[in-house]
Amino acid sequence: MSLLDQLLAAADKPSAFVGTPTSNPNYNNPKPTYKPKKPTVPAKEKNEDWFVQGKIPGSWLGKAAHLPGGHTFHVAVAIWYVKGLGKGNIVLDKFIFDRFGVTRNSACRALERLRESGLIEYVKDGHKHSVTILSVESETVPDDSTENNQNDP
Repeated sequence: MSLLDQLLAAADKPSAFVGTPTSNPNYNNPKPTYKPKKPTVPAKEKNEDWFVQGKIPGSWLGKAAHLPGGHTFHVAVAIWYVKGLGKGNIVLDKFIFDRFGVTRNSACRALERLRESGLIEYVKDGHKHSVTILSVESETVPDDSTENNQNDP
């Protein structure tokens, strides 16, 4: 059999490389192995909105808001969020920091700033931080509106 006869005979037979994947029964379509990650939200909170609960002293929050650092205020609000859950001790971990968009390293720096300012005390236990909120003396904040309206005719 000549080469030409072999090529013509091969053209009459179905090949694994002829046609489209949907028209060729010999096409092997591998299934993708990539599976997207599911969000790590606790099951009970998937469809529930969450909020910070309880009374937060304005003087405490104001002092935390004026501290340096990009995530210090985020961590301060996270502390009051965990306190509002009412589960006893205030324990901050990776899941709480993730919820407030704070990395573990920046959270450690923010906790140190809050401690230095006298707002909290904390004990580090591995990757968790047990926090105690300290009370702050009320400070009077000057009202800008009274300064601008002195002796207006």
